[in-house]
Amino acid sequence: MAQMARDPGKKKEPALFQSWDGKPTTRLLRHRDAPNKVLLRRRHEKLQSLVPGIQIPTAEQEHANPRGADEIYDACTAFLLERTRKTDEFPLVFEENCNYGFRRNLWGMKPLGIATSVVGAVAVVAVLIFHRRAGVSLSPTTFICAILNLLLLLGWVVWFTPDWVRIPAEAYAERLLASCEKL
Repeated sequence: MAQMARDPGKKKEPALFQSWDGKPTTRLLRHRDAPNKVLLRRRHEKLQSLVPGIQIPTAEQEHANPRGADEIYDACTAFLLERTRKTDEFPLVFEENCNYGFRRNLWGMKPLGIATSVVGAVAVVAVLIFHRRAGVSLSPTTFICAILNLLLLLGWVVWFTPDWVRIPAEAYAERLLASCEKL
């Protein structure tokens, strides 16, 4: 089941990153997007010392060649991903990666979730109509099922959005880049 949920999330991930103007780690390494220039300088210095053969671009170089700069930032991220795979040494990176993956995959399953919620709600309504026409007393369980299906439908439509996925994606990016301090 986890693999079935992962595939739709992974397929939709490039569109997520495009709508966010890049991967969260890449955005946090960009001069133009950095919320904290002091922290950015520190991370660039650490990455420069950690990643062999990489020259972190200056703000001017990034401005002149944003795509090339993003490729360097992506290479730094790939390096960090490999160096932080030990979950016992980097538990927060692992935890945030799981949080992000769970939400991304759940969001990827949104069409199926909406469809099953609609089918469930329609089935419960059909049972209610059938019982009413047959003169059978309505069970509280039927009403509970109807309410649960409607709440699930509401959740799929309103709650499971790209913005909901973005929260753990950014937390994961922060934890991954913070791992530079431990490497």
